[in-house]
Amino acid sequence: MAEEKWKPFPGFEELAEISDHGRARTLDRLVDRKDNTQAFHEGRLLSTSKAGGVTLFVAGKPHTRQVRKMCYLAFGKAPLPIVDAPA
Repeated sequence: MAEEKWKPFPGFEELAEISDHGRARTLDRLVDRKDNTQAFHEGRLLSTSKAGGVTLFVAGKPHTRQVRKMCYLAFGKAPLPIVDAPA
């Protein structure tokens, strides 16, 4: 299996990345708090919905995007479907 390659998530380059395997992750970042301090948020893999989308929150507002479309925009191709090995 080829090594996973990551590129910036189209439209959310400062917040997330998309891989050529069809996975999305957020990046490590500092978030401003209401009390004028900053909090560190560690990046993590995002789970996809049953419809194949991920939701990113920017300033408290949700933005849902389809993973296949983001892979196509970032890499010029859709990720290969995951095929289970026969039992």
